[in-house]
Amino acid sequence: MTTNTCTCCFTDYLVKCTETIDVFAKLSPATAYKWVITDKFNRQYSGDFETDEQGFWEIPVSELPAGLLTEFSGEFTLQVFAALDDCAPVKFQVSQITDCITFGVRAGTREKNNLGCNF
Repeated sequence: MTTNTCTCCFTDYLVKCTETIDVFAKLSPATAYKWVITDKFNRQYSGDFETDEQGFWEIPVSELPAGLLTEFSGEFTLQVFAALDDCAPVKFQVSQITDCITFGVRAGTREKNNLGCNF
């Protein structure tokens, strides 16, 4: 059986994130990692996290600069690294195996604060 690996990013979007960005990108359960978000100007923001028992995790919006996530912000790239190794991104499962998520923020009243697939 061949595993579908992708060198491209999974594409998604957010609408109105108030407290957390729930990331449904399956990693090893109860394991420490580091998330890195890169904006359209190549500025990077990062934080540490530990996955839950299903391998999912969240990013507290309070760990990002105020006003960063707007519909005028352009595209972002989210990558995950092992807690003590930032040489190469960790691969994770969304709808396929990949090593990043690109996302934007859309305007509207809908609340969508998750990236990935809740499977």
